[in-house]
Amino acid sequence: MYLILGLGISNLAVVNKLKELNKKMIIAVNEDEKVNAKETGISVIGFSEIQFLNLNKIKYVIKSPGIPYHNKYVKYLRKNNVKILNEIELTY
Repeated sequence: MYLILGLGISNLAVVNKLKELNKKMIIAVNEDEKVNAKETGISVIGFSEIQFLNLNKIKYVIKSPGIPYHNKYVKYLRKNNVKILNEIELTY
């Protein structure tokens, strides 16, 4: 399963490609962005809900370029040894 952090233009393209490939994913966004993110048809959670995910089921996290590596949720994921990629690394 893929965890998509943020849903900017580049991560929206990632979501569309992963949908094409029938990959399972969850999108994590700010609370005020949840309504728009749900239009993708993918499961959506708020950033604060990341701590409740079973991280063993997450293959990769795809981080939106606008989210810094010092973000507390990114730090949490890295601390738990979850592989974090950007959209370019994923396509490579």
